[in-house]
Amino acid sequence: MSILATNLYNNFDSAFMRRLTYAVRLDSPNAAARFLLWTTMLKDKSILEEDLPFRFLADKFDLPGANIKAILFSAAYMAGAEEKHVGMSHIVRAMEYEYRKLGRFIDREAFGSYAKYLSMQGRGIDRLAYRK
Repeated sequence: MSILATNLYNNFDSAFMRRLTYAVRLDSPNAAARFLLWTTMLKDKSILEEDLPFRFLADKFDLPGANIKAILFSAAYMAGAEEKHVGMSHIVRAMEYEYRKLGRFIDREAFGSYAKYLSMQGRGIDRLAYRK
């Protein structure tokens, strides 16, 4: 027995799919589920700054749970290295890193007032990845 998981379901060819006994499609989490993931993924809440805008993150950024977890863990490592609580500067930088890993477009405008934490153009960052 094998269990396969992918978010690129359509990339499987039909011959491969015929050999599977069961195929279960899981949709991406909606904003309410993303909010729950943002607020519960880290077990130690004491490392977080107070009043982080998780509702904003859940509403603005369509991310699956694995990416939310990766962002929060990266942000926690960044904050730990600075001996600080996890703040939006850490989360935004971790999101930028995650988006770049995924090859996804970084829409500076979607970050609103938090865009100030994104890398600036001209600092060795691929300028094509950013909207002007």
